[in-house]
Amino acid sequence: MTTRCAVPALLLSLLPSASYAQQATCKLQAVEKKLAAAPLTTFMQKCQDDVQKTCEQLASARHLEEPANTVERNG
Repeated sequence: MTTRCAVPALLLSLLPSASYAQQATCKLQAVEKKLAAAPLTTFMQKCQDDVQKTCEQLASARHLEEPANTVERNG
């Protein structure tokens, strides 16, 4: 594995959650593409939207649901 590939892989392995990892991946891709200003904003929004869609599809495939917003109390 080259150093160029090893560094992002190492950074991603140190992050605590998937959302942070995906955000870092979007940022790394933007850096590699040398994006700035408006193109950076557009790319980041699209990348994060794609990550959200992928996450929702995975949750659906695994039959996961959002946690309840309220706690039922027996009483």
